Amino acid sequence: MKIDISCIKIDTVQKVNHAKYWKGHNSNYFSKKIFNRVSCVAGVTTLICASYYRYVYGDTFNNIPNVLAAKEKGFPQFKISRSIKSKHHPLGVKLTLFQYQTCPFCCKVRAMLDYRGYSYDVVEVNSIWRTQIKWSKYKKVPILVCEGIGEDDYLQINDSSVVMSLFESHLWDNSQSIEKLLTYFPAIESKDTRGKTVYDFPNKYFIMFQEGTPYANDKFLKHKLHDDVRFSLYEACREWNNALQKEPFMGGNSPNLADLSAYGVLSSIEGCTAFQDLLEHTKIGKWYYRTKEAVINHKGIGLQDQFRE
Repeated sequence: MKIDISCIKIDTVQKVNHAKYWKGHNSNYFSKKIFNRVSCVAGVTTLICASYYRYVYGDTFNNIPNVLAAKEKGFPQFKISRSIKSKHHPLGVKLTLFQYQTCPFCCKVRAMLDYRGYSYDVVEVNSIWRTQIKWSKYKKVPILVCEGIGEDDYLQINDSSVVMSLFESHLWDNSQSIEKLLTYFPAIESKDTRGKTVYDFPNKYFIMFQEGTPYANDKFLKHKLHDDVRFSLYEACREWNNALQKEPFMGGNSPNLADLSAYGVLSSIEGCTAFQDLLEHTKIGKWYYRTKEAVINHKGIGLQDQFRE
């Protein structure tokens, strides 16, 4: 059962959809369409790998231990896959990202962190055993951990869009702590038709700042895909280009969260045949490489100051 909190006012914080509107459609709409298409392409590869693993190892695939244990007191330490360092880290806490390298959700979080110049450690999660996230009740990636704050001396942030919206909210108003801002992104727990626990984050597409007013619901999007999902991806990217209306980014002169989300998702297939096909059949390349250049050169550093003027 899903709880409708669309008309609930939380504390005194204003919830504002961060997407920029273009001719009746918001830019977040297009980034979601691109993600949906890329996920279909990437999902086929994941399914093949998991099926092969089960074929080779047989019943041992079913013997994965129950990892839905309660959170441990204190953040457990794991081998760091790599560390990204920035001289302009805008947050005074250590960040650790639990991820799959080619997961589209994880790619969009990394795009935001790199663009804004955050320093963070990466822990690569074993996609079969998930050993590195046994400590967490939440079993999806990405998980971003802020060490040194919170009741248990660490703060766990789940869901890629929650991470992006929360950190953007902090850039808008750093007088509010990350811990406080996280309370504005409640998780609604429910059971699906198979009895599996699922989590929904109703506020995940909103940034929080200043005096509060109720927000408008983000519309649920349904997608009809072509039998060959590559054509659906081409279509979504053409819509994205049309929505740019000759602007360099959806955010105008600099990328906004929609740009970073869409770029991050597409970066998960860069180097694959599907990405090369995309470049050949659409004109998305100019925007993609323009955004990539902004991300890898941390061009979002310092832009937070304009939010507070």
